[in-house]
Amino acid sequence: MSEQSRAHSPTSTEAANRTIANQTRTMAECINHLGHEVVACFGLDDPHERTGRMLGVGTEIEAGMLPVIGWLERQRSAETAELVRLRLYHVLQEAMECSRLEIPEYRGGVITPDAGRTPSQGARQTAVMVVTAMAYAQSLREWANKIEQEEQTQRSPAPAVPTIWHHGDRSYSRDRINPIVVTYDEDNILQTFLDSGKAMDTREVANKSGVSNVSRTIGGLCKKYAGVFVDAIRTPHDGKKGTGGYFIFVRNLDS
Repeated sequence: MSEQSRAHSPTSTEAANRTIANQTRTMAECINHLGHEVVACFGLDDPHERTGRMLGVGTEIEAGMLPVIGWLERQRSAETAELVRLRLYHVLQEAMECSRLEIPEYRGGVITPDAGRTPSQGARQTAVMVVTAMAYAQSLREWANKIEQEEQTQRSPAPAVPTIWHHGDRSYSRDRINPIVVTYDEDNILQTFLDSGKAMDTREVANKSGVSNVSRTIGGLCKKYAGVFVDAIRTPHDGKKGTGGYFIFVRNLDS
């Protein structure tokens, strides 16, 4: 691999420490420089040596793409992952084929165009390969952006759910430290949500808790005790029926 492209090639330690998004961007740059690799291999006169060099470049790129392909297989359809793999195979095969050709403009591993002559067939074929490689590299950069967004979402902790903690009997707290004794009706409603763990409308809360006036009891929980419980209690939107019901997240202190 040429020095220019080697700068984009990660060491094993770097690859282990980077995110999949960064790995994808690194591989995009390696593929974007395949044209430089083809030109550099013409520093070798023997076509077999040139293809051997390009085989090594391709093997490094394929190895570097494994985490990217693996992510696509896990997070996207098998068809999507296979398409990315096939496009990679096509680009690398084209680069390998270019290295087999006799391209006088690349002799010595540098581009030396002859202004008075039409570019050779090999130079034209390489130019097509370069365009294909650049388009593929751009698609990988776009994948990197999508992967990065999903990685950031996965790393972001879920917002903490406001919780009312049950200390036993009719004793509850918000901070797990300072319990408050609530009324029997309030306790029945809190126990109902502790057992169900779901949102319920007024009728269901009344049926399960045995409390006749659910709205007044939950309203009391919101307003009493210096309002310590209010942020953990969700009531129907705008106080209207059929607009979301009630929800209180209650957990036992020892859970």
